[in-house]
Amino acid sequence: MKPFKAKAAKTKPTKTRPGKNGPDKTRPSKPERGASADPLAMGSKKWRDMIRQGADDFNVPVNETTASLFALHASELMAWNKKINLTTILDPLEVAVKHFIDSIVPAPLIPKGGRVLDIGSGGGFPGLALKAARPDMDMVMVDASQKKIHFLKHVIRKTGMENITAIHGRAEDLAKDPGFNGSFDVVVCRAFASLGDFFEKGLPFVSKNGFLMAWKGKAGEDEAKEFLSNQGQGRPKQAPTQRNGNDNGRGGGHRNDETSQRNDGFQCDALEEFKTETAEFQMEIKKYALPFLDLERRLMMIKQNAGAPHF
Repeated sequence: MKPFKAKAAKTKPTKTRPGKNGPDKTRPSKPERGASADPLAMGSKKWRDMIRQGADDFNVPVNETTASLFALHASELMAWNKKINLTTILDPLEVAVKHFIDSIVPAPLIPKGGRVLDIGSGGGFPGLALKAARPDMDMVMVDASQKKIHFLKHVIRKTGMENITAIHGRAEDLAKDPGFNGSFDVVVCRAFASLGDFFEKGLPFVSKNGFLMAWKGKAGEDEAKEFLSNQGQGRPKQAPTQRNGNDNGRGGGHRNDETSQRNDGFQCDALEEFKTETAEFQMEIKKYALPFLDLERRLMMIKQNAGAPHF
């Protein structure tokens, strides 16, 4: 499993006065609400630039073409949301940060040309957003709602993206298909309420060297402990907490030789990482903060150990 590395999280800036060499360049802060506030329109250049700047925090390159795909996706999301329940997030800023930026944070962790399964894709997060940011991957999105699948297929047609498909059905049924069982490099999900539920339903799809990836909030560590307890692993082999920073004292963390050899340039001095390993699987928790809204998030990554019985 590749290490999770990102640029240092940036604090929300304050307004500054121009210096001797001209105005200071700072990222846009959260727009103020009120009559004098500059409105952030969904899909506008300001909205697209905000996503590009936020993605840059995590070394995820987003060009104008990709940002335009996000804008089209967001526009269709708002239009279809009036007819079917796709999202409760309607504010342009929150859509940009909570949906698009959050979805593409782990883009550098996915193998080049990898096959990815998004279980419970709903409005296309993370599936559609990840595919737009990483066109090289082969994306399959699954959802039990036929209406949501109609929406996903509509956006695929509108954007013209290739090697991406949306399938109506339940993960449990799809896992019985030889074309899907054990054939994905990465299985992702932002929808399941339980990490254990995702583990049970997602693991049958994972290839020999693949892994599961789930997005969680601040309570991710507590959910991980409950998951380990339910797996009968009250005391894992090792559970070090480390900080993946530079060896210059800023990160203050430990980086072993294996981590250094797998360095893919995705680096964050302030990123905390929790690792644990049992006889059957490895788990990593990647902590990060979303820009503009300062939201704490977690990526839960699970990989089955070699020799462990595959579900």
